[in-house]
Amino acid sequence: MEFTKPALMRRLDLPGRDLRMLDPFFAYPTTILARDRAIVCNLEHLRCIIAADEAFILLRDGGFGAEDARIRSCAAELQRRLVQAAGRRASDDSQVDGTPFEFIALRVALQDVCSLFESQTAELQSEGYLALDESKKIINVVSLERARLLKNRLAILTSRAEKVKDEIEMLMDDDGDMAECCLTEKKRKMEASLLEKRIGESSNDSFESLDMNKFGTEELEMLLEAQFASIGSSINKLTMLMEYIKDTEGFINIELNNVQNQLLKLELLLGSAAFVVATFAVVPGVFWMNFEGVKLYKVPHGFEETLVITGVCSLVMLGCFAWYLKRRMIF
Repeated sequence: MEFTKPALMRRLDLPGRDLRMLDPFFAYPTTILARDRAIVCNLEHLRCIIAADEAFILLRDGGFGAEDARIRSCAAELQRRLVQAAGRRASDDSQVDGTPFEFIALRVALQDVCSLFESQTAELQSEGYLALDESKKIINVVSLERARLLKNRLAILTSRAEKVKDEIEMLMDDDGDMAECCLTEKKRKMEASLLEKRIGESSNDSFESLDMNKFGTEELEMLLEAQFASIGSSINKLTMLMEYIKDTEGFINIELNNVQNQLLKLELLLGSAAFVVATFAVVPGVFWMNFEGVKLYKVPHGFEETLVITGVCSLVMLGCFAWYLKRRMIF
């Protein structure tokens, strides 16, 4: 069945801002709101309204993407569980197999979101660890860019999971909101109070029968704790992957610093060698100037002997540079 927004507002007594929060064209944070006659859920891709005996799931017009297929599978799973539980129930009442309808629907919605995070976490882990191990072996622009994109995806997924976890935790910490989520019990007590009022019971007794503090929220709390633990496990895996990324970044920085140090050492050695070669080139340059009155020019083999002596001195000078650098632990 399809309903328009005004029809849902009248049917479930919901304000317009709650339905606006479910609009897929607006970006609203993850929210679980408990109202008098419904639970409004905005959970990642799944936007739904859960009443005491019915649930409304938002589907986009003409949507055939991956998210729409997942939403349809969630609706089919809810129908399957209701049919399966209805076959085991002992009597025709507002509860299915001892569990209120709204709890079954809320469990299906939260399990679908948690399974989505688990699948995305597993996919990111398998892809991330492989990419990071390759980055350790070969450090280049491609591997560094892949690690950067992986870190961005991980940060986004962790933020989304933490929002859902915080929303579940806020609901668990507020007994009043959990009592508001007991729609079936509220509906039953409301009907009982109306019946008592018709047969002449006092209005005070009717009001006390609707006291929220008397609603049993143990089953809802157990449901929320199970999903809280499930999404917490996904967040722990993402945190471990983030720590591995940080360790890999530290390893890459160490390797880059090591390469930089090697280049600096090579530059220092080349500078020393250039100084020695320049010193060696001074002596032949003097002979090329043809100064008059220099007796060394007239000595047989004087130029060759000068080159040999200059070369030996240059090698000794280069050896002294190398010994000094090694002694200072530069090499």
